[in-house]
Amino acid sequence: MRIPFIALITAGALLLALASPGAHGAAMLLNQVGSGSVTIGAGAGNSQTVNFPAIGIDRTASGFGETGGIAMSTVEGVFYTYTFNLVPGSGGRFDVQHQMNQLWSGWGSANNGEWQRGPTSSTWNRGVRFQHDYPGGTPTTRAGTPGQNAPGFPLVPNNTLFEPTAGDLLRVEVYLDAIRNEIDYVYSNLTTGETFSYTVPESIAGVPTSNILNFNSIAFRTDFGGPTTFDYTYGTFGVVPEPGRALLLTAGLLGWMTRRRR
Repeated sequence: MRIPFIALITAGALLLALASPGAHGAAMLLNQVGSGSVTIGAGAGNSQTVNFPAIGIDRTASGFGETGGIAMSTVEGVFYTYTFNLVPGSGGRFDVQHQMNQLWSGWGSANNGEWQRGPTSSTWNRGVRFQHDYPGGTPTTRAGTPGQNAPGFPLVPNNTLFEPTAGDLLRVEVYLDAIRNEIDYVYSNLTTGETFSYTVPESIAGVPTSNILNFNSIAFRTDFGGPTTFDYTYGTFGVVPEPGRALLLTAGLLGWMTRRRR
């Protein structure tokens, strides 16, 4: 059987393009389950929740924890993403907060309080928040009462994103890797091309180790901003061989095809 040349290139590019935002060298085979758009009005505390049929992770499923298959069907992680054009409100301030069940993220202006500025990530239950302040600012790790350092947790590094300006298209990606029980965050300014990523490791992520984890909603919230529209996606993924192995596999398939053509 002949495999079309373009199909081989596309398959290889897909595996390489889906490199995990974590520092583990694995790649993710993403499966988008749903998508949509919500618009939230101006003012503090406006929110909207999107509900969908539950998607889940079953740690007892056959093949869970394995990374050897390319056509993997076992769910080993879940993700959601959203994009929006920055619309500042009173005083030029903005603050957005989103959560797919316990996978929480946020992004805010530099002139917000320490719990609301810069890209923000958190542990599973939001008990520990990581404020990734803008270059020149003071990033913080907090737990419990605002202003109280989280005991035993170091301050997080500054992110590499400069504060966005009105009209910039911003994107946030959140990935739960259930094999490693860690949460990966990717923040991007699509207008400027800047990207910053951060991993909350298993040692402090607090992801439940129960056999079943279900996800059925995304909550959107804004403070300070004008009417804002969010385009979102959500889905699952399986972990496949690291990009280097995928590249070797693709090269092997290309070589096999070339020999067949000859």
